[in-house]
Order: sequence, then structure tokens, then C-alpha cells
Amino acid sequence: MKKIISILLAVLCMTAMLCSCNGKPDDTATTTSPVADKDAVYTSGDFNYVLLEDGTAKIVAYNKKEAPVDLKIPSNFDGVEVTAIGKNTFTSEHKIINVELSRHIREIEPYAFNKSSIKGIKYLSSKVEVVKTHTFVECDNLTQIVFCDTIKTVEDSAIYLGRMPRIIHFKVDPVSISPKAIDTGKSYENLEIKHYGDISNFKNVETYANMFDIGLILVDETNQ
Repeated sequence: MKKIISILLAVLCMTAMLCSCNGKPDDTATTTSPVADKDAVYTSGDFNYVLLEDGTAKIVAYNKKEAPVDLKIPSNFDGVEVTAIGKNTFTSEHKIINVELSRHIREIEPYAFNKSSIKGIKYLSSKVEVVKTHTFVECDNLTQIVFCDTIKTVEDSAIYLGRMPRIIHFKVDPVSISPKAIDTGKSYENLEIKHYGDISNFKNVETYANMFDIGLILVDETNQ
């Protein structure tokens, strides 16, 4: 019996030695993937992005100074859904004109469009619910914003505008509009708000417009 046990122990020792030499278990341990590394910054096309805790992507930089006239935010990077746009993604360095958000975007961080040259932005099919404070800061060329159906809140100074005439489109009446949501820096004289549909469904926008003597225009959605 002792002899059998000795033989078994010898076989086990030899097997362990072979595995340690040929298996290379550390190769797997040191391999990283985009989903695993939460601190890395990745590049896809003209964008830099990081991964969020839920496995989706947040854009943190745009690498092309001269953007297309109509820039559409990608819906995914390498199969990873793009759900957020980070602070200072677009700045005065970027020559952007019109931006359309993709359907997965649900958050735009403050200063995402910090002093950028953007002229128009369409939320359309995005899932954004809150327009946060200082989303658009000193965007002096911004003349048109078209909000999507999911917008519920527009926070203080979410839209800080300069000196050009402004047109802001609401497709639905936000639940909450801060009294300081739209700040032109000087006056509201040249600001117009457009909304779609029956005016009775837009009491918040109507009240806001009346409060600051802003031009309110009813738009027939069928003609858009």
C-alpha cells in the first residue's frame, strides 16, 4: 500500500511541475480588455472615450478641430453603447456647426460644450432628461436647440448665451424650467422659444416666456 501511495505522490508532483512550466497562467491574468479596464482612455475614430461602471461609454474628447457641418454623435464605439458626453468634450478649439445626439445618449455633463462654436444641436431620439447647469457656456454662435421628448428639467444657466438671436425648440413641455435656465448675459430681447402642438400642452414654456417677455412661437409639427 505504501508503495502505491508513493507512486501516486510522484505522479502528482510531476504533473504539477509540467503545469507550472507550460501552462503560463499569468498570461491570462495580465490580459486586459476594454470592458475590464475602467481607468483607460480609448480612441475610436475622432473621439476619445472612457468606460462607465455599467459598461457603456462616455465621450471625453473630440480630436478633430474641423468637424463636419453636421456631426452626429456615434451610437456606439466598437460595440459599446455611447451614453454620455463629458466635460469639455467640445471647446473653442473645435470648429463644429450642427450636432445631433444619438439614441443612447442619456447624460451631457456641465461644460460639455464649453465656449464651442456650435450653431445648432438636436436632441431628437436621445434619452436625455435633464439639461444640466452650464451645458452650453458662452456658445456665442448657438442659434437653435431642438429638445427631445424626454426632457423633464432645464437647470439654472443650462444655456448661457451671448449676443446673437436665439431660437429654442421644445417638442414637449419640460416638467421644470429654472427661472435662470436660459441666460443671455444681458437681456432676453432677441430670444425666441418655439414649441410644437397645442399651446395648452405647454404651460411651463408659456409661463417662462411670459415671465421674461420672450417671444413664444407656435409651430405646426406637420410642417417640420
